Amino acid sequence: MELELSMKERLNLINQYKILLKLADEDSLEKKEYENLIEILERGYTRYYSMAISEISEEELSDKECKAVVDILDLYSDLYFYWNNDDEIQNTIDKAKVLFKGFDGQNEVKYLDLYKFLLNDLDRFSDIKDLHESRILNEYDSHGFSPDIADLKMMVSRWKEIKSKETFEKLTLEDFKYILK
Repeated sequence: MELELSMKERLNLINQYKILLKLADEDSLEKKEYENLIEILERGYTRYYSMAISEISEEELSDKECKAVVDILDLYSDLYFYWNNDDEIQNTIDKAKVLFKGFDGQNEVKYLDLYKFLLNDLDRFSDIKDLHESRILNEYDSHGFSPDIADLKMMVSRWKEIKSKETFEKLTLEDFKYILK
């Protein structure tokens, strides 16, 4: 992807990198990197503009995709909560089925990144984060050993269907079986 920057955009980036340069330690690798980026932008080396924004992802997650990740985490929080508080469900449903194993780091990277960001940076879903910290969940990347995003969305749909009923009080064993099928 060839990046085009206006003179104004280049000037803004140059000024920002000059500030970072002043803040960098004298012998740090960052200092040399900032000096190089300033030169690239000052001299207009378009081929290397992408280096100035290398930390910015080209892929965006839509609001709908972000909501899907939040819904999936809400679902698994709910599943674990009800599983943990119901002996009948515990005796019938394997614990591994109610633990969110993460997203596949090969095929669902953008979802995986948001998942880690929500837990570690925004401190959301403390129950799931606690499972990671206690090593009950070891990784964020499922390595393909969990339902894929389409299956997860189907599970969320079933869960929402159950919870939207006027008679809903709590998830039952039958609800678990329906959601997890």
